[in-house]
Amino acid sequence: MDIHELEQLLNGHEWADVEFKEARTAVPHAIYKSVSAFSNTEGGWVVFGVKDDAGRFEVVGVLELDKVQGEFITVLRSGDKLSRIIELEPSLIQHDNGPVLAFYIPEARRQDKPVHLNSELKQSYIRRGASDIKCSEEELKRLIRDSSDTSPDRSTVDLSLERCFDADSLAWYRREFNQRDSRYEGLPDIAFLNNWGLVVEESGQLRPTLASIMLFGSDAAVRQTLPRPVVDMRWIDAAWDEELPDERWSDRVVAEENLIKSWRILIEGFRKNSPDRFEIDPATLQRTNATPDYITFREAAINLLLHQDYLDHARKPTIKFFRDVWVFWNPGDSFSTNEELLLPGDKPARNQLIVSAFRRIGLSEQAGTGLREIQRSWRRLGFDRPKFNKTEAEKALKCQRHAGHWFQTNSLSFRQHLEWT
Repeated sequence: MDIHELEQLLNGHEWADVEFKEARTAVPHAIYKSVSAFSNTEGGWVVFGVKDDAGRFEVVGVLELDKVQGEFITVLRSGDKLSRIIELEPSLIQHDNGPVLAFYIPEARRQDKPVHLNSELKQSYIRRGASDIKCSEEELKRLIRDSSDTSPDRSTVDLSLERCFDADSLAWYRREFNQRDSRYEGLPDIAFLNNWGLVVEESGQLRPTLASIMLFGSDAAVRQTLPRPVVDMRWIDAAWDEELPDERWSDRVVAEENLIKSWRILIEGFRKNSPDRFEIDPATLQRTNATPDYITFREAAINLLLHQDYLDHARKPTIKFFRDVWVFWNPGDSFSTNEELLLPGDKPARNQLIVSAFRRIGLSEQAGTGLREIQRSWRRLGFDRPKFNKTEAEKALKCQRHAGHWFQTNSLSFRQHLEWT
């Protein structure tokens, strides 16, 4: 940080990624909550030498530079106050009103989260706006879940193998699979699922995994495993930034079945509400002529199915079509940065078994191509290159479009933490 960046922050109105403290002669104890919050969210600046006077920030300078700097760095490097060692370099800014110390706190690796205080997991914080908020029980569970290198969809579900699968969904999948690899054509269903790790042995007996239930489960099995919709999709007759009308949607599709059936429900809802009606190949569940608009929807919707947190029962994924914006929202933080999302190649995925199962039948693009395919499709329509942002405040991909009916929107927005294939 330099003097110009400091002035911009002081003159701004939102401080989601900066925490100002007076700290003229000592480090305030409360600042370590901010360190935890920045580490658990998306990083941010701790700035000493700035006084908060009822929301007005004034540079007052740090009087004892060496003492304050040394104390703060020592605590962050000790591993005693915080659950991980934080290495950082201070920025010294010479201001007319006195010297200012600025420290950038990087976001922690997901494997190191939640970063907490005093060896107590319950003293974990996240950043919301300009505040440090103690993690709720659900937020704490999500951070702990995401810190594991074991894919959560590998966990087993206590359901009977004889009654937990939908025969039609599994038969459709295997027909598509056999078109690409006929070696397993005569294998019984349970043996086929076991071969791909979708059914595993546990305590001497075979059990279904979370992935197998979400992919092929019967309606009852899916609802017992996931007590919320898989996706809630709505068409809203209003602009994105308008106050919503009393009639909150003109059409709504709620998918509560396994992923094979849910995908069929989503594309049928999209087809019904599209000004350009199209046909879906019943064999592949794909549009017979894949236009750029459909490709954009397909890539976003499939990624929403593949990468949501199926152990998060408190929040449901939504797709909203406003008159001027599309919004895809998904529970679950991305395991990659914005820059990494656009690079080709494999990336860490929350649901490794589900992703692999979709790729085996060509229902998902190859690793690292999803967002780039959306960019290509949008450009083919003559619109601006999408801009991706996965921050909590504005998790968005926006693309300028020309005016027209709802399908010809001004922008496309994915306000969510997304993982993309």
